[in-house]
Amino acid sequence: MEDNFIPVSEERGKVQECFYLFEMESSVACPPEVSHLSVGSILLVTFASLVAVYIIGGFLYQRLVVGAKGMEQFPHLAFWQDVGNLVADGCDFVCRSKPRNVPATYRGVGDDQLGEDSEERDDHLLPM
Repeated sequence: MEDNFIPVSEERGKVQECFYLFEMESSVACPPEVSHLSVGSILLVTFASLVAVYIIGGFLYQRLVVGAKGMEQFPHLAFWQDVGNLVADGCDFVCRSKPRNVPATYRGVGDDQLGEDSEERDDHLLPM
């Protein structure tokens, strides 16, 4: 036990007080810290593992079973190509303050709105 008691600093030159600093190693004074993962770390590791299994398993299935080549090997390719537009649509639906049942400000002109004399109107365009 005496081997663990080490003097680090000593100040005896003062008139009123003196100062001694000792270092002692003991498992009784400070118990060792038990390191463990938090709940967030466990969820993050689980999520990353599931994503890796999804991507690797999807690539293998598309390549070996379906026989896909190139970008078609990526699992659910059409969904992942549209995910940006889907997120933008969801944000537009939730965050915009525009009323939902307001008609669009621009409407195209269809043939039904032109009337019956559409052929007669372009006669002056023909070279004669």
